[in-house]
Amino acid sequence: MPFATHLDGRIEYFVRGSGPPLMLVGGVGDTADLWEDHGYVDALSPHFTTIAVNPRGYGGSSPITELEHLPYALYRDDLHAVIDDFGAEQVAVMGYSRGGILSTALATEYPGRVSALVVGGANLGRSLTYREDAVAQAARTGGRPWYHPRRVAGRIRRRLQPGRYASASRWRPVLEQHGIPMHEAWDRYIRPVADIDRAVERLSMPVLFFQGDQDLTFDLGETRALVERLQDGHLEVIANANHEVIHEPERVLSVVTPFLLQSAGLG
Repeated sequence: MPFATHLDGRIEYFVRGSGPPLMLVGGVGDTADLWEDHGYVDALSPHFTTIAVNPRGYGGSSPITELEHLPYALYRDDLHAVIDDFGAEQVAVMGYSRGGILSTALATEYPGRVSALVVGGANLGRSLTYREDAVAQAARTGGRPWYHPRRVAGRIRRRLQPGRYASASRWRPVLEQHGIPMHEAWDRYIRPVADIDRAVERLSMPVLFFQGDQDLTFDLGETRALVERLQDGHLEVIANANHEVIHEPERVLSVVTPFLLQSAGLG
């Protein structure tokens, strides 16, 4: 598999298929294998050259060990380095959850490099992940916040099959090592790339947001408000689905594939 280099990091990515390039970026606890294991690459590679990325801290990519490795601007520019290393002038980008924030940041900072953008289960508002009232809100709605630390730990453990992954992301442990509480993480490391007004100004390419109607990680109303401000924005709400909808590829692909094909002039 190829590696892109950026600053002190090597970023692993996997290429399959033929056609216009399509970068795939997963969420917390998801390596590039998410896209293979759930059939996204099989479904999309007949139409696109898929580029599934292991962000810094995952798989064979460089580990996260220092505070300097925490800003989302670093991961955004890591993705830009992958585009350069792959050799494409432009790519379509699809990101889910954390990967959706990073993909939006990439398209905002480098709009000329992104031909179309798909964002699932994310927006640029302050995520419930970092809201202190997440548990209380979930209790009021009769559910649980998807991003409860014990649930995330379980998801990551299930993905860490012996011999398959080189490392799990240590983003949160580095925060804890330096005594930085999670509720400050958004403002310190994510908000600088989550400028909604700047995104609205610069995202002129076709953009599709999709989200489950029961997603408790990102506020659906905030997603809708952002989409309404975009020049060519579209929103697909998936009924009876929570933040784990990415693990239902048939439902996701049914809304994503037509958009990607049309955006690439293939549909």
